Amino acid sequence: MTHSPSPSCHAPTAPTAPASDAPVYMGLPHERVLRPRFYVALALTLPVLVLAMGPMLFPSLAHTFPFSPALSAWLQLALTTPVFFWSGWFFIRRWAKSLSERDPNMFTLTVTGTGAAYLYSVSAVLFGHHFPDTLHTAAHGIPLYFEATAFITTIVLLGQILEQRAHARTDAAIRALMDLAPSVAHRVAADGHEQDVPLADILVADTLRVRPGEKVPVDGTLTDGAMESAGLVLVKGDLRALVRAVHLSRATLRNIKQNLFWAFAYNTAGIPLAAGLLVPFFGWSLNPMFAGAAMSLSSISVVANALRLRHAKL
Repeated sequence: MTHSPSPSCHAPTAPTAPASDAPVYMGLPHERVLRPRFYVALALTLPVLVLAMGPMLFPSLAHTFPFSPALSAWLQLALTTPVFFWSGWFFIRRWAKSLSERDPNMFTLTVTGTGAAYLYSVSAVLFGHHFPDTLHTAAHGIPLYFEATAFITTIVLLGQILEQRAHARTDAAIRALMDLAPSVAHRVAADGHEQDVPLADILVADTLRVRPGEKVPVDGTLTDGAMESAGLVLVKGDLRALVRAVHLSRATLRNIKQNLFWAFAYNTAGIPLAAGLLVPFFGWSLNPMFAGAAMSLSSISVVANALRLRHAKL
């Protein structure tokens, strides 16, 4: 066996413990850092959802907890602010980086949407008396979207934690596979003398001997019956899986681009309409319940489009 110019088996180095906020995956810190922020976000988001959606879904709550619209708005502001700025801080950092590097990604869309909803809602709480009268309702006051900011931030945090765990399991499986590689190779000198050497000492164009039943230590060209004698394994024996993997990768990228485009277009048109910013110009406004449902439809459509990957032709 002649060693090729691209050795693939080296002793894996032990992973070092990352710093507290050092990025480890998609520009985010380790899920151990994200987990406490998720717990805080979840604990604060639940009461925000009750305050915002409870009286509309369960009118009896308005009598059980008779909060005025002004008090409810201030409570939602107090609860949502730490969710957006503390629990979602690493998302904001990734958002700023994507803008500075002109490299839009999922966090560009997420933080732009949640930030717009949060800033509009804060403006409605602080300067609601300057808003058009058509936005004021006797039952609920000015429509707010704190629950959208808190809920989306919490859900994205949960998704990143689950994704990191799946990625870590994949890494562990790959490292375990690399550990199966032998640590010593049998190098054959020009005079035919055989010597056992560590993999790190193998050079390009070295000739190695693979004994019956042994594993091939590095990438190379098989000679002198090595194919018959070495312990080789073909995964499932079906190389068509590689073609299907390429097609799946292309379908996934196409799906991501579709989600980014349509979600951005939908939010660009829907947020001003739901927030009532078009009322002074066109007189268009939405009932708060329909506005909240419309804002949720963006996330639902992204999930529905992603589920189409199950039926992708591979």
